[in-house]
Formats: sequence, C-alpha cells, structure tokens
Amino acid sequence: MDEFINTSKNTIPKEVTVWYKNISLWTNVVTVSVLILTTYCGVTVPAALQAGIMAIVNILLQSNTMVSTQAKATRHNKEVRSRVIR
Repeated sequence: MDEFINTSKNTIPKEVTVWYKNISLWTNVVTVSVLILTTYCGVTVPAALQAGIMAIVNILLQSNTMVSTQAKATRHNKEVRSRVIR
C-alpha cells in the first residue's frame, strides 16, 4: 500500500469574512422587515408567503456560498495533491 506523506508545512489560510455577506444577517433583516410591516403598517402577510420569501432569500444567499466553498475546496485539494510525495 502506498503511503502518502504531506511535506507541506503551510497551514490553510483563514478566510476573512465581512458582515454584509453573512447569510443569517440578511435572513433576519427580511424577517424583521416582515414583522414591522405586519405590526405597524397593518399589512397582512400570510404565513405561506413569509415562508416562501424566506426560502427564496435563503436559496439565493446559500447558492453563492456553496459555489465559492466548492471552488475553494477544489483549489485547496489540487494544492495539497501537488505537494504529496508517493
């Protein structure tokens, strides 16, 4: 059986995140906005519509995250494989 030896002493760089790319933040902004509309403006938003809006917002925000995460994982795996001695 081949043994793989990782000769890299490099650590995985820590990803720097910015507040406006936080999925939870935007989900909560939509939730609070609907709550304010419902409470203070007298607008009635059915629960099914609220759930639909939240699902769409979540899918849009998650799709960007999933694509960038997959690209980073692929790039990292290629770098690690290039440093492995068989």
